[in-house]
Amino acid sequence: MPVDYSVTKLVPTLSTNKVPKFYARAQVRDNIDIKAFAESISSQTTLSRADVTAVLISTVENLIRELKRGNQICLGDLGKFRLQINSVGADSADKFNAASNIKGVNIQFVPGDDLKGIFTNMEFEQVASRVAQKAAAKAEKDGKNTVDLAEAKAKAKAKGKKENGGSEHGGEPAGGTTQGGGSEESGEKGGSEV
Repeated sequence: MPVDYSVTKLVPTLSTNKVPKFYARAQVRDNIDIKAFAESISSQTTLSRADVTAVLISTVENLIRELKRGNQICLGDLGKFRLQINSVGADSADKFNAASNIKGVNIQFVPGDDLKGIFTNMEFEQVASRVAQKAAAKAEKDGKNTVDLAEAKAKAKAKGKKENGGSEHGGEPAGGTTQGGGSEESGEKGGSEV
Protein backbone atom coordinates (compact mmCIF):
# COMPACT_ATOMS: atom_id res chain seq x y z
CA MET A 1 0.00 0.00 0.00
CA PRO A 2 1.50 3.35 -0.99
CA VAL A 3 2.10 6.19 1.44
CA ASP A 4 -0.19 9.18 0.80
CA TYR A 5 1.35 12.62 0.47
CA SER A 6 0.29 16.10 -0.51
CA VAL A 7 2.43 18.88 -1.91
CA THR A 8 2.92 22.00 0.22
CA LYS A 9 4.43 25.37 -0.61
CA LEU A 10 7.07 26.38 1.96
CA VAL A 11 9.54 29.21 2.38
CA PRO A 12 12.98 27.79 3.37
CA THR A 13 13.89 29.02 6.85
CA LEU A 14 17.58 28.07 7.00
CA SER A 15 18.51 29.39 3.58
CA THR A 16 19.30 32.93 2.48
CA ASN A 17 17.16 32.22 -0.59
CA LYS A 18 13.58 32.89 0.59
CA VAL A 19 11.92 31.80 -2.67
CA PRO A 20 9.03 29.44 -1.86
CA LYS A 21 9.42 25.85 -3.04
CA PHE A 22 7.11 22.84 -3.01
CA TYR A 23 7.71 19.87 -0.72
CA ALA A 24 6.01 16.54 0.05
CA ARG A 25 3.96 16.30 3.24
CA ALA A 26 3.01 12.82 4.50
CA GLN A 27 -0.72 12.33 5.00
CA VAL A 28 -1.78 9.95 7.77
CA ARG A 29 -4.42 7.44 6.64
CA ASP A 30 -5.70 6.45 10.06
CA ASN A 31 -4.95 6.82 13.77
CA ILE A 32 -4.28 3.44 15.39
CA ASP A 33 -4.94 3.71 19.13
CA ILE A 34 -3.34 1.54 21.80
CA LYS A 35 -6.41 -0.75 21.97
CA ALA A 36 -6.29 -1.55 18.23
CA PHE A 37 -2.49 -1.86 18.28
CA ALA A 38 -2.62 -4.23 21.25
CA GLU A 39 -5.37 -6.27 19.55
CA SER A 40 -3.19 -6.64 16.46
CA ILE A 41 -0.20 -7.81 18.52
CA SER A 42 -2.42 -10.12 20.58
CA SER A 43 -3.68 -11.85 17.42
CA GLN A 44 -0.07 -12.71 16.49
CA THR A 45 0.93 -14.04 19.92
CA THR A 46 -0.38 -16.11 22.82
CA LEU A 47 -0.89 -12.97 24.93
CA SER A 48 -4.28 -11.43 25.59
CA ARG A 49 -5.04 -7.85 24.51
CA ALA A 50 -5.01 -6.84 28.19
CA ASP A 51 -1.51 -8.33 28.65
CA VAL A 52 -0.18 -6.57 25.55
CA THR A 53 -1.77 -3.26 26.62
CA ALA A 54 -0.16 -3.57 30.06
CA VAL A 55 3.26 -4.18 28.48
CA LEU A 56 2.88 -1.22 26.10
CA ILE A 57 1.84 1.13 28.91
CA SER A 58 4.70 -0.12 31.09
CA THR A 59 7.12 0.35 28.17
CA VAL A 60 6.16 4.02 27.88
CA GLU A 61 6.44 4.59 31.64
CA ASN A 62 9.87 2.95 31.79
CA LEU A 63 11.05 4.77 28.65
CA ILE A 64 10.16 8.11 30.26
CA ARG A 65 11.87 7.19 33.53
CA GLU A 66 15.10 6.12 31.79
CA LEU A 67 15.14 9.21 29.55
CA LYS A 68 14.77 11.43 32.64
CA ARG A 69 17.83 9.66 34.06
CA GLY A 70 19.76 10.62 30.92
CA ASN A 71 19.93 7.07 29.57
CA GLN A 72 19.63 5.92 25.97
CA ILE A 73 17.07 3.14 25.52
CA CYS A 74 17.96 0.57 22.85
CA LEU A 75 14.96 -1.45 21.64
CA GLY A 76 16.71 -3.77 19.20
CA ASP A 77 15.45 -3.60 15.63
CA LEU A 78 12.97 -0.86 16.55
CA GLY A 79 15.74 1.61 17.36
CA LYS A 80 17.08 3.88 20.08
CA PHE A 81 15.55 6.70 22.11
CA ARG A 82 17.63 9.45 23.73
CA LEU A 83 17.32 13.08 24.78
CA GLN A 84 18.48 15.99 22.68
CA ILE A 85 18.92 19.41 24.30
CA ASN A 86 17.88 22.61 22.50
CA SER A 87 19.96 25.58 23.57
CA VAL A 88 21.06 29.02 22.48
CA GLY A 89 24.73 29.83 22.29
CA ALA A 90 26.72 31.76 24.86
CA ASP A 91 29.72 33.97 24.08
CA SER A 92 31.97 31.72 26.19
CA ALA A 93 31.77 28.51 28.21
CA ASP A 94 31.84 30.39 31.51
CA LYS A 95 28.89 32.55 30.38
CA PHE A 96 26.77 29.48 29.57
CA ASN A 97 23.93 29.14 32.07
CA ALA A 98 21.55 26.17 31.92
CA ALA A 99 18.58 28.24 33.15
CA SER A 100 18.89 30.86 30.41
CA ASN A 101 20.63 29.00 27.57
CA ILE A 102 18.78 25.67 27.59
CA LYS A 103 15.42 26.22 25.89
CA GLY A 104 14.01 22.71 25.84
CA VAL A 105 14.52 19.00 25.39
CA ASN A 106 13.37 16.75 22.56
CA ILE A 107 13.25 12.98 22.40
CA GLN A 108 15.44 11.79 19.55
CA PHE A 109 14.57 8.49 17.87
CA VAL A 110 17.17 6.66 15.79
CA PRO A 111 15.56 3.81 13.84
CA GLY A 112 17.12 0.34 13.95
CA ASP A 113 18.39 -1.43 10.82
CA ASP A 114 15.12 -3.29 10.16
CA LEU A 115 13.09 -0.09 10.49
CA LYS A 116 15.46 1.85 8.21
CA GLY A 117 15.04 -0.86 5.58
CA ILE A 118 11.28 -0.38 5.20
CA PHE A 119 11.82 2.73 3.09
CA THR A 120 13.76 0.92 0.35
CA ASN A 121 10.87 -0.13 -1.90
CA MET A 122 8.21 2.22 -0.56
CA GLU A 123 5.65 3.61 -3.01
CA PHE A 124 4.07 7.05 -2.79
CA GLU A 125 0.73 8.38 -4.01
CA GLN A 126 -0.16 12.07 -4.19
CA VAL A 127 -3.48 13.09 -2.61
CA ALA A 128 -5.11 16.41 -1.85
CA SER A 129 -4.08 18.18 1.36
CA ARG A 130 -6.28 17.74 4.44
CA VAL A 131 -7.53 21.31 4.02
CA ALA A 132 -8.51 20.62 0.38
CA GLN A 133 -10.18 17.32 1.31
CA LYS A 134 -12.19 19.00 4.07
CA ALA A 135 -13.21 21.90 1.78
CA ALA A 136 -14.29 19.49 -0.98
CA ALA A 137 -16.34 17.40 1.46
CA LYS A 138 -18.04 20.54 2.81
CA ALA A 139 -18.80 21.81 -0.71
CA GLU A 140 -20.27 18.44 -1.67
CA LYS A 141 -22.40 18.40 1.48
CA ASP A 142 -23.60 21.96 0.73
CA GLY A 143 -24.48 20.97 -2.87
CA LYS A 144 -21.79 23.17 -4.45
CA ASN A 145 -19.91 22.21 -7.62
CA THR A 146 -16.74 24.21 -6.98
CA VAL A 147 -14.35 24.91 -4.11
CA ASP A 148 -12.18 27.98 -3.59
CA LEU A 149 -8.99 26.29 -2.32
CA ALA A 150 -7.19 29.59 -1.71
CA GLU A 151 -10.03 30.73 0.55
CA ALA A 152 -10.14 27.37 2.37
CA LYS A 153 -6.37 27.46 2.96
CA ALA A 154 -6.51 31.08 4.18
CA LYS A 155 -9.29 30.20 6.65
CA ALA A 156 -7.38 27.15 7.89
CA LYS A 157 -4.19 29.19 8.26
CA ALA A 158 -6.03 31.89 10.24
CA LYS A 159 -7.63 29.22 12.43
CA GLY A 160 -4.22 27.58 12.96
CA LYS A 161 -2.71 30.91 14.05
CA LYS A 162 -5.59 31.53 16.47
CA GLU A 163 -5.36 28.03 18.00
CA ASN A 164 -1.54 28.06 18.19
CA GLY A 165 -1.23 31.49 19.78
CA GLY A 166 -0.08 33.17 16.60
CA SER A 167 2.44 30.56 15.40
CA GLU A 168 2.56 29.91 11.68
CA HIS A 169 1.49 26.32 11.26
CA GLY A 170 0.02 26.82 7.82
CA GLY A 171 -3.43 25.57 8.70
CA GLU A 172 -2.57 21.98 7.89
CA PRO A 173 -4.10 19.77 10.57
CA ALA A 174 -2.02 17.19 12.41
CA GLY A 175 -1.14 14.20 10.32
CA GLY A 176 1.03 15.94 7.79
CA THR A 177 4.69 16.60 8.32
CA THR A 178 7.42 18.16 6.26
CA GLN A 179 10.93 17.65 7.50
CA GLY A 180 14.21 18.34 5.78
CA GLY A 181 12.33 19.25 2.64
CA GLY A 182 15.22 20.88 0.83
CA SER A 183 18.62 19.89 -0.34
CA GLU A 184 21.43 20.11 2.17
CA GLU A 185 23.64 21.62 -0.51
CA SER A 186 21.56 24.78 -0.63
CA GLY A 187 21.16 24.87 3.14
CA GLU A 188 17.39 24.37 2.97
CA LYS A 189 16.00 22.09 5.63
CA GLY A 190 12.27 22.49 5.98
CA GLY A 191 10.61 25.85 6.17
CA SER A 192 7.58 27.83 7.08
CA GLU A 193 4.41 27.24 5.15
CA VAL A 194 3.09 29.86 2.76
